[in-house]
Amino acid sequence: MNIPEGFTEWVWSEDKPYPETLETKVAVMFRDGYVTSTIPDQVGWWWSEIKDADNWFPTGSHSDIVAYKVVEN
Repeated sequence: MNIPEGFTEWVWSEDKPYPETLETKVAVMFRDGYVTSTIPDQVGWWWSEIKDADNWFPTGSHSDIVAYKVVEN
């Protein structure tokens, strides 16, 4: 999978279940290749304590986040 320029590949871990802070605005790239570059949301929009509902947690789903880019707004 090609990560777009300016994006950081996302790797989940217990110590870091999401990047930056929950308030940081990001564009994200999903496993299926879709990029939300025109509509940034806070990291917390994509995060959930319920792992099946957490896009930052890798489940193998097309909606898993695989890369992100911090954006200024």
